[in-house]
Amino acid sequence: MHSIYSPRNLKQVFHPDHRLLPVTLAFCACFVELVCIIGLFHTFTAVITGSFVMLFVNMVDRPSYLPVNITVITAYLFMSFVWYALISWLKGRNAVSLRGLFTLEATLVAAFMLFAGLSEPLPGPAAIQTLVSVCLATSAMSLQAAIMTEVLSIHGPTTFMTGKTNRLVAGLFDGWFGGRETFKTHEQARKTAISTGATMAAFAAGGFVGSIAMKLLGFWALSVPFVILLTVALSQTGEHEGTTEARVSR
Repeated sequence: MHSIYSPRNLKQVFHPDHRLLPVTLAFCACFVELVCIIGLFHTFTAVITGSFVMLFVNMVDRPSYLPVNITVITAYLFMSFVWYALISWLKGRNAVSLRGLFTLEATLVAAFMLFAGLSEPLPGPAAIQTLVSVCLATSAMSLQAAIMTEVLSIHGPTTFMTGKTNRLVAGLFDGWFGGRETFKTHEQARKTAISTGATMAAFAAGGFVGSIAMKLLGFWALSVPFVILLTVALSQTGEHEGTTEARVSR
């Protein structure tokens, strides 16, 4: 177990139990989200709250943007159902493969990059090129959310930071100022605060790097999260397939 926390290679760095895995995924999530917001007419593809807010804002401010808002909400709900059904089916057969799931996410990001990149500049928020790009991006982000919820729940969300913020504040308070029954020790609370803070910092870094890369490269900037996600996928080993949630639940 010591090697998991002192990684010497990528298989250890991206081990399902290692704190660097959610940090890496959070970087990719915000990177993709920034590309979507800049390139897909201010569309949130990983945060359903933001999508609903933008829907009602555009009802008043920019009615021409409504097709893309409706598409992203519908696609997120539908694809989330698909991913939960898929993971549930795999669990029933003890065949959950993190390598397979992350490879699928990387493939969806690549498809988004290729389709949007070849269609750039996108004609408008109601254009078929835009709506297909939105569906591909939303499929990738909803898959990552499903993986973190259903397979890697020990790490919490990586596609939105509201819950992470609450976890960070609780960890900071309990680790340095007091204690609650939800934490066994102050040390555990401090570890939670540190790991949560690292994930949030990586999320912010993904947005910063994504905005610059999008400005310089357009949709081809998505090659960065694609390569990272593919590396994460290929770093998974059969040793841990289908067993992560069981360890998480203990």
